[in-house]
Amino acid sequence: MYHKELNECLFQPKLIAKKKPEPYNDAGGDEEINQPRFSTLYEDAKKRQERQAKLAEAMLDNQCTFKPDTSATKQRNERLVQKNEVNLAGEAR
Repeated sequence: MYHKELNECLFQPKLIAKKKPEPYNDAGGDEEINQPRFSTLYEDAKKRQERQAKLAEAMLDNQCTFKPDTSATKQRNERLVQKNEVNLAGEAR
């Protein structure tokens, strides 16, 4: 009975041999092939974080267009310092 069912079955799968996975090599050099997988992944994550930090900083600089004019405050502070120096010099006499 089992053989009869097998003979009636039209589906016959064709199996393909699996390829062996190639070692992870992002840069294309042979030096990374010998490096342990976790080290390669760690370095990759580190580079991604640095790249994301630079992008975030650039976006923040582009979004913050307000640049306050602090020259008036700087001039006022310089005058106050000069005035205090004159007062201290006058008291020392």
